[in-house]
Order: sequence, then structure tokens, then C-alpha cells
Amino acid sequence: MIDKIISKLHNLNISPKNIITYSLCLNAFGLLSLIYGEFLLFIMLFAFSLYLNKVYKEYIKKYDLKDRYMDIYFNFADYVKILSTYAIFTALYKKKINNNIIFISIVLLVLCNINFTVENILESENKEEHEIENTYNKIFMKYWNKTLSWISIDKLKIIHIFTKYFSEIMILSYFIIIMLYIHYK
Repeated sequence: MIDKIISKLHNLNISPKNIITYSLCLNAFGLLSLIYGEFLLFIMLFAFSLYLNKVYKEYIKKYDLKDRYMDIYFNFADYVKILSTYAIFTALYKKKINNNIIFISIVLLVLCNINFTVENILESENKEEHEIENTYNKIFMKYWNKTLSWISIDKLKIIHIFTKYFSEIMILSYFIIIMLYIHYK
């Protein structure tokens, strides 16, 4: 299904930056819906804005449109969406958020971080040296990968079997479930 969407976007000459901007707009309208009490509309718009992240990543990969400034814009937009959603949601639901929910959220974020690091180490293991040098965040990632570099590649592959369920998209899906729980609690 995502391939059909990507092909259609490409045929219509939709720029990757337009996908990011549309995702930001959907998130903004979702937050407005949340403020005005339309929770299900908020969830729908928030989930669709996250889906557009996936569409953007697949679009970039399929048509090899890698661009440093587009990556910066994508990451900035992603942080704006996540932080604004966090700020508004916690402000509106602060009385319903208890220590158990905070604990579950922290555990999910730690598992996401472990998954990110494991995937990054496994990816860098498969890349040629010249490919690693051309990555934009090479200095930071070099040091970040050292946090788990003492674990063998075989064990990291085993760990990844478990942590793959805590990727960025999955974590955001889990947080949507947590938001549903908090709302209907």
C-alpha cells in the first residue's frame, strides 16, 4: 500500500519537504482538536502525521533523494511534533497521569534507545568504511555506539529480536495507546 502512495506522490511531483510540512500541519490540527475536546480526532490526526513520517522515509529511500537540509528539517519537524504533543497532552491530562504511567513511559523510552543503538551498531557493521565517513552524525554516533560496543555482534542480533518491537514508530504507537488509556481512565 505504501508503495502505491509513494508512486502516486512521485507522479504528482510532490516534494519530500511537502510531506514533512503536511505532517506538521496534521499534528497541529490534531493538537487543536485535543484542546477543543475532540480526542478521537486528535488521535486520528496524530497517527496519520506519524504515518507520513514512514511515507517520507520510504519515499526518500525509494527515489534516493537524500539531502542534508531535508534531514535537518525532518528531524526538527519530528521534535516539534513530539514535544508539542507532549506539552499539550500533559498540560490537559496532568491530573490523570500517575507514577505508573510515568514509569511505563520511561521504560518504553529506554527500550527505544537500546533498539536505536543496537540497530545503529548492526547497520554500521554492514557499511563500508567510506560510507560511515559520509554520514552526517558520524562523530556523535561513533561515541554513542560505544555504549553497547562491548557486546558481540551475535548477541546484539539476539537482543534486536526483542528490541525491534521498540522502534520509533512502535514507541509512538504505544504512546497513542497510553494516551487512549489516560483519556478513558
